Amino acid sequence: MSHVGARPVPVDVRHDGNIDPDRIAAAVTRRTRAIVPVHLFGHLADMEAILDVASRFGLPVVEDAAQAHGAERLGRRAGSFGTLSAFSFYPTKNLGALGDGGAVCTSDAMLAAAVRSLRNYGSATKNRHDVLGHNSRLDDLQAAFLSVKLPGLDAANDSRRNLAGRYHDVFSALPGFACPGPGDNSMVWHQFVLRSDARDSLQARLALEGVGTAIHYPVAPFDQPCYAASYDSAQFPIASELASTVISLPMADYLTELEICHVLQAGIRAASQGWLGLIRKYPNRVACDRPVCGFPLLEEFVIPFG
Repeated sequence: MSHVGARPVPVDVRHDGNIDPDRIAAAVTRRTRAIVPVHLFGHLADMEAILDVASRFGLPVVEDAAQAHGAERLGRRAGSFGTLSAFSFYPTKNLGALGDGGAVCTSDAMLAAAVRSLRNYGSATKNRHDVLGHNSRLDDLQAAFLSVKLPGLDAANDSRRNLAGRYHDVFSALPGFACPGPGDNSMVWHQFVLRSDARDSLQARLALEGVGTAIHYPVAPFDQPCYAASYDSAQFPIASELASTVISLPMADYLTELEICHVLQAGIRAASQGWLGLIRKYPNRVACDRPVCGFPLLEEFVIPFG
């Protein structure tokens, strides 16, 4: 937005990280040109409510679907709600290439032609440049990789949903965590994000247990140095709260049973004060049994600690 001379107008979010539709109308002015919801962490934003606001003000909707490949609600998938939508094919996305890439989707033929021209130096016809454009073409090799991976997207997303359900079964019962809901097809779990007031110590404890985590994201856009002078962070209390409390657990469709169990055990250890019965039973290790994480106790999945 900033590169084309537009000014982003932030709107605070709900606790799932997605834009709060109830706050959009107050941010709309006569200068507003579009509403840009982000399907954060693979969770579809409340598109019905957002489209209702857009309709009232006669505004187009541009979806940021970079983290939501395959997310679906009422028969419609992420990227099909707005006038335009943008996807990323960065390697870590649910549908990722082996290098950088992306796509823009639209059902508007004129917008499609404009995007094709802009991505190709502003040229729709060879050796003729009608506008200033960019070199943003997806190369053939990356397209080939994506063509191979695309048929497996739904199955990969189902694996992520299964893993998210197992995380939810455990972490929603542990003290000290705010856990996302079990979800449905509107969630493809690009990330599984917990919230904890003791986020930093939790991250350090999980690291000691050999579990890598990430913070998505420690600094909200309006607090970034390039924007901080333009916005008052006090206007976005929930986004600010999330920046200081979120922590992402390992999430991928290729995690092994052993790796998944290790994450669950480490989480139990990190919240051990709430699980004294388990700790007493296994003073040097924590067992994964059906009441705790949804699969039978298997000796090879009982991992020693310390």
